[in-house]
Amino acid sequence: MGSKLDMCNCGSKKLMDFMDFSELADELELVNKSSAKRTAISRWYYASYHASYQFLENIGINIPKKKQHKAVMVRLINSGNTELRRAGNKFKELQEYRIRADYHLEDPNIEKKGRIKKSKARSKSIIDYVIKDRTDVELKAIKNNINNYLSTFKT
Repeated sequence: MGSKLDMCNCGSKKLMDFMDFSELADELELVNKSSAKRTAISRWYYASYHASYQFLENIGINIPKKKQHKAVMVRLINSGNTELRRAGNKFKELQEYRIRADYHLEDPNIEKKGRIKKSKARSKSIIDYVIKDRTDVELKAIKNNINNYLSTFKT
């Protein structure tokens, strides 16, 4: 398994580094335009999503093709790991911000400085939780907890 999230590779596939989204969002945060602020929230969300997805994939957790974002969140929340549970809950909140930023253009509150800072902090926290060094024993326990949770839905 390995204890550190491989940020750019999953097996033999070369992937875009999810941190590029986070870095772009950090730059957009400084631009004094509504579209930049809203896009920053979206990019932080997707950085968090891809970091979480890669973490789960790297430990052998299946993510279904349908409703992938919810599946990632649910798996983190039900990992049996306090930090990953927090990450899943923060992911849910950040997803709500992203939806407001992308689809509710009439809502000026999403563009307020406090909301932008909160979105950034949520994203950075999620990424920190999923890229954290963990022992093989911890990773195995996380995988087993998620699989045990998922098995309750199989008939």
